[in-house]
Amino acid sequence: LNSTTVPSSRLTVGKITLDLDTYQVTLGGQRIALAWLEFQLLKFLMENIGRIYAREQLLAHVWGVEDFGGTRTVDVHIRRLRHKLEVSGDKYFRTVKNVGYGMIHPQ
Repeated sequence: LNSTTVPSSRLTVGKITLDLDTYQVTLGGQRIALAWLEFQLLKFLMENIGRIYAREQLLAHVWGVEDFGGTRTVDVHIRRLRHKLEVSGDKYFRTVKNVGYGMIHPQ
């Protein structure tokens, strides 16, 4: 990439590409339908790859709430993302027990 290129509006991790202009997510070129909050959670994790966030932090960053009354909704959304994106054996989401979640480059 040279300095004259337009900054990319795409985030890519492994086979996942997230396009910020079209709000489309593809996995190995195939479009993946995500709900709005799944998209926002995926975007946040892709922008902060390698970092682990507590459920409360994810709720604050993604849902925009300090106290949601329960952090299980984060677990549900992570499970849905895993189901939709970890189909070919690649692992993109890391769970740290009693801490939270993060995104990793697939091994």
